[in-house]
Amino acid sequence: MQLDLVSTTMRYPVSIGLDPGEHTGFAVYDRVSRRFSELREISFETAVWEITEKYKAAIIVIELPNNKSVWHKPGAGGLAAIQRTAVNVGSVLREAELLKRSLQYFGKRKGCDYEIRTVHPQGKVDAARFERITGHSGRSNQHCRDAGLLCWGV
Repeated sequence: MQLDLVSTTMRYPVSIGLDPGEHTGFAVYDRVSRRFSELREISFETAVWEITEKYKAAIIVIELPNNKSVWHKPGAGGLAAIQRTAVNVGSVLREAELLKRSLQYFGKRKGCDYEIRTVHPQGKVDAARFERITGHSGRSNQHCRDAGLLCWGV
């Protein structure tokens, strides 16, 4: 088992977490040093460009919103709020799919080796809990922390 972990670390020296949305969380976890080398917000286009230009081999984890249902708390805006939430979830779901397809397409054209995974969100964490989990004490916002948790320890 240990040999398998070493061989995958050599094949994929970094894991990248992407939390798509209007503000895309972007995290790069160095699997050798076991530290984040990047943790920030970027645009969709910048994410595709940076990954395909900087990283020729990586495990990429993209968060997919839970699209099974759109629920809303009673008294929190009614039908209009439910519809806005549904549109937002649909937009993020589409962006996640486009990120995956773009990275596969451009990565293949550039000879990159990506293992792309999609996962559903596990819940939000504040900065203090993020530091306890990952050891990262630098600045972060919710999008960055979400992306960081996707790729941390992968």
